[in-house]
Amino acid sequence: MTTNKLQLTQRQTRMLADMGIDVWYPRSRVAESSAQQGRTAAARGTVDTHDLTSLKSALSHVPSARGPSTPEPITAPEARLEQPQIPPIRLHHMQNKCGLLLSAEPLLGELRHIAADLLLCQLWRQGGADKSQPELSEFNWPLTGNAGTPERALLAFMDKFGIGKAGGRVVFCSDATFTLISAWVPMVEGSYLLIPELSELMVSADAKRQLWRVLSSRK
Repeated sequence: MTTNKLQLTQRQTRMLADMGIDVWYPRSRVAESSAQQGRTAAARGTVDTHDLTSLKSALSHVPSARGPSTPEPITAPEARLEQPQIPPIRLHHMQNKCGLLLSAEPLLGELRHIAADLLLCQLWRQGGADKSQPELSEFNWPLTGNAGTPERALLAFMDKFGIGKAGGRVVFCSDATFTLISAWVPMVEGSYLLIPELSELMVSADAKRQLWRVLSSRK
């Protein structure tokens, strides 16, 4: 019964088409007919170009069964161990033939006079007769961006003035400056003399008396 009804409908459809009347099929029947035509074309080994284009377009809009792709997590490389930052070193210094005075403060005004008196006293104690004024300069580290550590720079600075060698200059420095230098290079016993900060010597009579006492008793 179903087959006869289907054949009668198709026959009626052709008759209506011959009369110039468009016939609309339900969606399910159109899909079934398109699928049948596709299977027939595949069996013959040929595919219409228009049908292939339509098939590609349809497939491009079909959502993936696996869902949206999730980017793989990026594994960050192991962070490099950062080296501890070493603060820059800046020392003002004054020297003559017998002594080298180091100061974290600029040697200006009254501080310069006190530093010069200390060096002249050391020159007098060693029997020197040179009355020329001591020279002023600075030590700065680092000088370039790739600093590293200050050992080599400080050793070169000490060698320049013969510190720690026989007949070399004596270093005058405060406790803070001595701690800074000795953290990187060894200070030979007898090659240095610890003194108060120059700013303290400038305002403290007791600090001056104590220092002159130490200088007088020094061999």
